[in-house]
Amino acid sequence: MAYQGSFGIHFAIHQPGWVSLTASELLSLAEQAASAGAERIWVNDNFKARHTYCLLSAMAARVPCALGTLVTYPYARNPMDMATAFGTIAELLAGNGVEPRELAVGISTGAWAIQGRLVDQPSPTQSVQEAMEISRQLLAGEEVGFDRYPLLASYFHIRPTARFRLRFRTGQRVSFWIPPKGPRMLQLAAEQCDGVIFNSYTQYAALPFVRDGTLERTIREMERMRIASGNLTPLRRIFKIDVSLGEDGDAARNFARNFVSFNAADDADRYRGLGLPADQLRALQDRYQQGAEIAEAASSVGNELLDWVVLAGTLSEVSDRFAEYVDCADRLGFEQVVFAVPLGPDPRKAVELSGRLLGRMTGRPKVEYPTVLS
Repeated sequence: MAYQGSFGIHFAIHQPGWVSLTASELLSLAEQAASAGAERIWVNDNFKARHTYCLLSAMAARVPCALGTLVTYPYARNPMDMATAFGTIAELLAGNGVEPRELAVGISTGAWAIQGRLVDQPSPTQSVQEAMEISRQLLAGEEVGFDRYPLLASYFHIRPTARFRLRFRTGQRVSFWIPPKGPRMLQLAAEQCDGVIFNSYTQYAALPFVRDGTLERTIREMERMRIASGNLTPLRRIFKIDVSLGEDGDAARNFARNFVSFNAADDADRYRGLGLPADQLRALQDRYQQGAEIAEAASSVGNELLDWVVLAGTLSEVSDRFAEYVDCADRLGFEQVVFAVPLGPDPRKAVELSGRLLGRMTGRPKVEYPTVLS
């Protein structure tokens, strides 16, 4: 039986090829993605690219899809501005002559290799937690006292005695999601988020950890954490599968090196612990610390590191591994599979190929793994 969940597409608007598209061209590409079968479009947040919340607002008014951030982060937007933007986008998603659509806020700290040299990033877990709590309260019409949120109040020079309430209420619910890389964010996602987004390049959900049952055990542990915290709502889950698709497999693989370079630099210590090439990881960290741009650092990425992080190549080269992820998503109750960054060197072709890969997911034998016992 075919996968019962939905599919989404991630627009990596900061990536080479993508960043050269105008805002109007990105809107047209969103329409193409919806026509190709995407039910949610996710847009990343980055100081150096088009403004994510502006793009999402335009998409909400024009494209018949649910939307999401993947990810936004508390060091980019002050919490009052963040909540106001979420409420505005949610209102737009409730209109447009279609069924109300959900705004899913993927939130984390932002990639160190992209933003970390620009701003301070204190207390990541507490920062994300405060940003979520403030947004939820404001969107619910409650007044927020910033004395309860000392970290972000200090970071954004908000008076600790200040109290703030939005002047409008949106009837559309906003959900909050974390893509965890480590145990602290994993626990925060389990206890306080609406759901978790598993990245396929992490120690939780890379293909070896799908095959050996690590991912299933992680989900069960998160569910135990959730119950222990008193949160009895179901833990929703989404699979973010990082692909680079092209009709020229070599071009797709070379393009993926950009994405691999900053993710590997951002998570180098953990990657070393998994046995990935220490020399490449050290070289990537050094180059970023010296101020290299993504494309400059990408030359340090070898094939082993590339293949561990991303599915890159032609449709025939990636379809079997992609199918394994989709089967896992179906078996473990993931509500959505996302074609994610870097997608491919030609954005329009990558969206088209994503749609064709969706078609290959029907009528094929499923990959079965034994259930992992608690």
